[in-house]
Amino acid sequence: MRLMSVARAASLAALLALGLPAVSQAGSFGLCERSASVSASDQDLILRFTGIVMRELQASGARIALVSRAGTDLRRFGIRYSHAGMALQDNPEGPWAVRQLYYVCDESRPRLFDQGLGAFLLAGKATGTTFVSIVTLPEASGPGPQAEGLHERLHERLQERLQERLHERLLDTSTALALLSPSYSANAYAFGLKHQNCNQWMAEMMAAAWDPDFQGAVQSAIQSAIQPPAQSSPQPVSQPSPHLSRQPDLRPTYDRRRAQQWLQAAGYRPTDIQVGSQGLMFIGQWVPLLHMDDHPLDDLYAQRLRVSLPAALERFVQQQVPSARRVELCLRDRQVVVHRGWSALGDDCQPVDPQDEVRTLD
Repeated sequence: MRLMSVARAASLAALLALGLPAVSQAGSFGLCERSASVSASDQDLILRFTGIVMRELQASGARIALVSRAGTDLRRFGIRYSHAGMALQDNPEGPWAVRQLYYVCDESRPRLFDQGLGAFLLAGKATGTTFVSIVTLPEASGPGPQAEGLHERLHERLQERLQERLHERLLDTSTALALLSPSYSANAYAFGLKHQNCNQWMAEMMAAAWDPDFQGAVQSAIQSAIQPPAQSSPQPVSQPSPHLSRQPDLRPTYDRRRAQQWLQAAGYRPTDIQVGSQGLMFIGQWVPLLHMDDHPLDDLYAQRLRVSLPAALERFVQQQVPSARRVELCLRDRQVVVHRGWSALGDDCQPVDPQDEVRTLD
């Protein structure tokens, strides 16, 4: 996959980048840079940093991981991560390649991409410090005690199934495309249908994976697809039914309205961004990929945007799967800090816990 350039702008870039993939671009105002200036030394450090991230993913025992990266400096809004995707251990593009939504400037439309982990991290190299956050769901751990702790084991199994379902949905092309909006907005209203940003697509994919009503519909479709029609006479065993080899048709697939209804009912809370200046609320009239026409009037009057960002996705995963684990890594100069847990590292990329690992890339 061709690595697209990092979108950069001056004073308005921070707001534009809310929910905007770091490699996305707008079509004018100089926001479509065609080449990212990353030195050979920085590339080498990022690739070595990628090796550490890859080892963390492998050691987790998980098959998928929500991976978030920091791109444009958004600290003025109290935001570190702007773009998230789902890394899959068995991604067809390579181990732990990241499945995600990007806005393709050349085509003026959003598309779904798989991107190698190294390229994913390199595309976010927009500031002096590289941050990445990894959230993994528990993998099946085999049968538990037969009598003691049965309730706990059943609860664990339910959570493990959430990873399996998310993995299945991410590889289900029809569902992934059904949840892709043709209209991209970097600051899309999290519960609106008019536009969509990269993290919003990820949230809606979680809904498709975890909405129990949809899971029931999928299972019914599979059973219908493999069930041979009634025969007036038995079919010879030596002639297998063509229905057994036919790919199950899971359509009609999930839609965005249903996904957002389930997210709201399940307690999904998007990130509240206090813009702080009324003038910024109307930048959407002339800045590409930034729109205000889908946000509730009450939010606009309050100078507030409710947007799907990686922090909201991580909170939702933790809410749905309390046993989910989080690791945050940062690279500054040649020092790597590995921090495990749901608290955050500081902007200075220094250890905050005695258990934090500190490594130097020689």
